[in-house]
Amino acid sequence: MKRVISLLMSAILLSALLSGCGDESPVPDGGESTASNGSAGSNVSSEAPKPDSNLNPLTGEYNLKDRAVGKRPVSVVVNNIKQAWPQYGLTSADLCYEMVTEGGITRILAVFADYQSMPKVGSVRSARHQFTDCSIPLDTIFVHIGGSKPGYAALEDRDVTHIDGINYFSAFMRDEQIKKQKGQEHSNFTSGELVAKAIEKKGIKTDGKSDPGFSFSTNGEVKGSDTAINVTVPFSGYATAYFDYDEASGKYLKSEKLGSGSSKQKQIDQNNNQQIAVTNVFVLYADVHKYDDPQFVNTSNWTDIDFSKGGSGYYISGGTKTDFTWSKSNYANPFRFTKADGTELLVNPGNSWVCITSESEKSDTVIK
Repeated sequence: MKRVISLLMSAILLSALLSGCGDESPVPDGGESTASNGSAGSNVSSEAPKPDSNLNPLTGEYNLKDRAVGKRPVSVVVNNIKQAWPQYGLTSADLCYEMVTEGGITRILAVFADYQSMPKVGSVRSARHQFTDCSIPLDTIFVHIGGSKPGYAALEDRDVTHIDGINYFSAFMRDEQIKKQKGQEHSNFTSGELVAKAIEKKGIKTDGKSDPGFSFSTNGEVKGSDTAINVTVPFSGYATAYFDYDEASGKYLKSEKLGSGSSKQKQIDQNNNQQIAVTNVFVLYADVHKYDDPQFVNTSNWTDIDFSKGGSGYYISGGTKTDFTWSKSNYANPFRFTKADGTELLVNPGNSWVCITSESEKSDTVIK
């Protein structure tokens, strides 16, 4: 009964936000805080990490500040349609998941181990149920504005700790200039300072343990058997991601093509005008299909992913590629990655970008 009442209330509160994309979540009209185009005020501390003990579980690096050790990360749903570019805060994320939500568009779940250091992040969009499969094993505090009907159902049924801008806009800010230029749905952001205040005010438990599903190499010299300098990962006819290896930094620089007939563009973080750069790229091929559940109507535009089936994939790092198989037995368990010889995949310490795309896109993936 609780779930039925919740869904009825969501249906009353929520209306289509993005035409053609099946978004059920309006952005609140007005709020308790606004921001300009500049960087949001983040609660960045000068506290130095202790390199001998402060392991960041999301990156395998010993650089986590004392305040974040043993604490839950924060995950934020970030907009990724062409109109919403440039984005904010993605160069600061420790781990990002990108996958199709509906209509061929992708959204990004950006995860921060030390949420108090989060800069301005966004624009923030609504929850989708498949993102909870990624966030729950990490024990994140899930930050979003609104959600699809299956998204809200997953948040409730799976008991996800979340901060929703629909009923708690104090954790968000509105950039009035972006609102005028691009529309209200692309103008909402959050930051470490705002999230920390919301966590305190709502009494959210912050102690926890994250499991990203992979183990880090102690020497950071994991190499695959095949070259991977330029990587093209198609998600749909609308979205294609590109990762180009920069040997000087040892990072993959991310670009994306968004929209039919568009061209490849560097994915820039407006906070620092830097291109997104990651140490590790994971490409997971999964059973991606149209959402179909008789308890919801008008679901044909939503996307579902059957993670329980597992699949194949590529680990890309240091200019090389390693094939793997992945598994995920249920929403509460992390991804597990196994090499062809049956051993566990080890990963180089550093930030990661996880592309989850359809098995049907594998033949169009280009790695050279």
